[in-house]
Amino acid sequence: MPSAGFAGSQPSTGSTYAWNGYGLTNTFAGTYVGFVTAFNRQLLDDGFLLRADGLGGQYSVSSNNGYSRHVNIYGADLMLGYRKHIGQGWLSTYIGGAFETDQNDNPSTTIRGTRGGAKVYMEYFGSLNANFDVNAYGTYSTVFSTYEAAGRLGYKVNDKVTIGPEVSTYGNESYRDVRFGSFITWQTSFGELTLSGGYVDPLTPVATGYYVNLHLGFQL
Repeated sequence: MPSAGFAGSQPSTGSTYAWNGYGLTNTFAGTYVGFVTAFNRQLLDDGFLLRADGLGGQYSVSSNNGYSRHVNIYGADLMLGYRKHIGQGWLSTYIGGAFETDQNDNPSTTIRGTRGGAKVYMEYFGSLNANFDVNAYGTYSTVFSTYEAAGRLGYKVNDKVTIGPEVSTYGNESYRDVRFGSFITWQTSFGELTLSGGYVDPLTPVATGYYVNLHLGFQL
């Protein structure tokens, strides 16, 4: 499915952490939700996890006559994982199933219809020192050979605010891009709110553009 924004799950002291957000680029707009939960323990303890993600949105593609048309997309995954505390951080690995539906009526396009398959996801987050932390993940799905990798370096301005750069790459059977941007995160009374944005450089013949993402993570 198209990338809606940075999808990494942040540390949490509870047993379940959930998120929802909205992603926008010059060719895509969509919303996403997800959660990760531990089995009878805290999320930051070593052990097994259950993770689920869902996304719905619309992206634009160019037709043969030169006009742009819109394609609705829906997708979800469900994965079993394991989290291990390593040094000042946590490494999590997940594997499970996924599906994606692209409502494209063009029979000549590669990405169309509904397809299911397997998905793997690996994530690391942790502290480099008292002022900096890092969050990175990579994922691959056999559904349309979709991959994504992203990383953030965060500087803690104070106990409530973290800022820093981010970079990511995304691709499938017909499209690839790289993204360069920055983010700011606020610790609020209702959750962890992140605003990010930057530049999209397609590695396929599509116009360069932008991305903006609004993300809320919270404990359940």
